[in-house]
Amino acid sequence: MKFSDLARSLVAVNPSPRRWPVAIQAGLSMLIPVTVFALAGQLSLGAAASLGAFTAIYAGSLPRRHRMRTIAFVALGLIASAAAGVLLSFDDVLSVVGVVVVTIAAAYLCSATRLGPPGPLFFTLVYGVAAQSARPVELGGGGRDGLLVIGLVALGCVISWLIAAIVMRVPRVKWQTGPIPVVRLPRLRARADRVEVLRQVIAGTVATLVTVPFDLSHAYWSAGSALAVLAIARGSSVTLSRAVHRVLGTLVGAGLFIGIAALHLDEVGVPPGLVLALVLGLLQFGVEMTVVRHYALALVMITPLVLLIAHAAHPSDPVPIALQRLAETIVGAAVAVLVGLATRPLANRAAAADAAGR
Repeated sequence: MKFSDLARSLVAVNPSPRRWPVAIQAGLSMLIPVTVFALAGQLSLGAAASLGAFTAIYAGSLPRRHRMRTIAFVALGLIASAAAGVLLSFDDVLSVVGVVVVTIAAAYLCSATRLGPPGPLFFTLVYGVAAQSARPVELGGGGRDGLLVIGLVALGCVISWLIAAIVMRVPRVKWQTGPIPVVRLPRLRARADRVEVLRQVIAGTVATLVTVPFDLSHAYWSAGSALAVLAIARGSSVTLSRAVHRVLGTLVGAGLFIGIAALHLDEVGVPPGLVLALVLGLLQFGVEMTVVRHYALALVMITPLVLLIAHAAHPSDPVPIALQRLAETIVGAAVAVLVGLATRPLANRAAAADAAGR
């Protein structure tokens, strides 16, 4: 990919189908649980429940009934990811192993079911944030009761599913209708799909292992970055472009997170936390409105969104958190580019074999 093409991608605005119905669903799915728990004086619980809001960002192009079934399965996957994080949170080594296992499972299922964007990324992130919330205090975690964490994520998923169901029935939204296809067992039918899963698994695993010597408890972030770059991108030029967008967007977003955290929005409002709930909802809305048009701009919002959720669930110094996430993003993006280049011949052969019908 030429430097001029890469530079052009940073200022270009891509065409996009209408995104506001999905953006509204996602924003409300984030806003409502955080607001409810803030009103109850339990903002940190609302932050954990907000992880379920990622249910609403999937399958935005499917007909209504088909989408409702699809995001129900997404919700189950997010809950399972949170449960895995909780179950393995008592041991740092097992928690890292869990990152790899969740990466493999999410990459396979997302590809085999053709789930589409944003792919396996959020299953890995939910796993990591849930693990950090439930990890014992002596290991640097939040010490939250594991069953409570799982229950909160499940509650957030249910809220998100219901919001999606309601919004899609609003006449003004004009959501498309259509038949529901028969449920089939997930299966990778094309060789190219199998290669794509292999690339994601290798990249996620390598990114995790590279990060481990520096921080066992947050290896999921580098794995998530690698998945985000590779899961949607096919072709080395697209992979490189997404990697650069991700790093630059995370850089600006990390600075934005530090600035927002310095305002102590968790203490603002009557009761405290209402302003933070509004900010989280607006950030989630903004992500969905921009993610197709400009990936780096979306990262400027999704980075503080995820970091604010983690910070509210388990408060700590925001500057080291932001710097560490930036470093892990660079690691994950670099690994994704290298894996993409190394496996390019294999991907080309698989695509050729599929085209030839072999």
